[in-house]
Amino acid sequence: MEDSVDIKIPTGWSELSWKQLVEVWRLHGATAGNRCRFHVAVFLYLAGLPALERWSMVDGILLTRWRDGHGCRRWWRRAKTLRLSLPELEDFAFGRLAWLDEPYALPALPSEFVRVGGRRYKLPAANLLNFTWQQYNNLQRIMQGLWSLEMRLEKLMRTPLPSDETEAQRVVAEVTEKVNDIEGKILDLRAQFLAHALLPPALALTDIKDRTTRWHPHRVFQYDVGVAQLHRRYLRKAPSWLFAIVYQTVQSSLGFYSKQFPELFKSSGSGPKKRNEMIAETGTINAVMKYNGYRDQQDVYDSNAVFVFEILSTMTKEADEVKKMNRKKH
Repeated sequence: MEDSVDIKIPTGWSELSWKQLVEVWRLHGATAGNRCRFHVAVFLYLAGLPALERWSMVDGILLTRWRDGHGCRRWWRRAKTLRLSLPELEDFAFGRLAWLDEPYALPALPSEFVRVGGRRYKLPAANLLNFTWQQYNNLQRIMQGLWSLEMRLEKLMRTPLPSDETEAQRVVAEVTEKVNDIEGKILDLRAQFLAHALLPPALALTDIKDRTTRWHPHRVFQYDVGVAQLHRRYLRKAPSWLFAIVYQTVQSSLGFYSKQFPELFKSSGSGPKKRNEMIAETGTINAVMKYNGYRDQQDVYDSNAVFVFEILSTMTKEADEVKKMNRKKH
């Protein structure tokens, strides 16, 4: 590098603004998941360097303009020219953006709402504190379906081709048909995931203040299975970066709870393929009803998900204590 400039970029996912977060995941899709290209593209964006289209290649050296002044009028007057070889740029990008390889470290989003197709939705709160138990369960089932389809897709992509050309063409046609079918199902499940994770506004006519019900028309954001199914078709055309962001914060939050309640969760994989899955079955609803004095299953479904995590954790610990006591007696 013939000249030097002071480049300041975020040091983690939590330091990104909403605009930066959207652009980072958009670049992930634009670079087709290529790790090297992704890191370089994100580095150029966060560092404020001009887009790749404005670069020129001279003898394997990348030339770009660095804005060192304030305002567009001084762009060319006070700009510095940087000469970077591609290996230098890659090393610098990987060194400063190692946190990109651990995406599930964003339990809180920098924005509260998002618009999709003109419709306004409420994003998941920090650590999913606005999730109901039913909402969490539905999302868990959808994620399990996604993981299963992704495994099938990876297996199909590794299908060996026979040496015979005619037979190879037949195999390619079959694999292509199956891949298209699975990709369609994945898109549908992603739309379902967003429909159950994002909350559209609903009109409430009354509210309760000082234990008194009063007439007060206002908009609320609360989970409803029927409404989620209705918005599923609207969210099929949602941009891919939105699914990536919502999935990222859901998995980040579940990673947090897997440490808080290790007896309830299990983790597998690492980096972008890490999965945090709850061990407890939905059949424990009856036990939760009995433990907390609920009258109906819907009361459990409507309860805060984190509250139910705490109940299940307490029940599991008490059951373990009883087992230990019984072993000592025998």
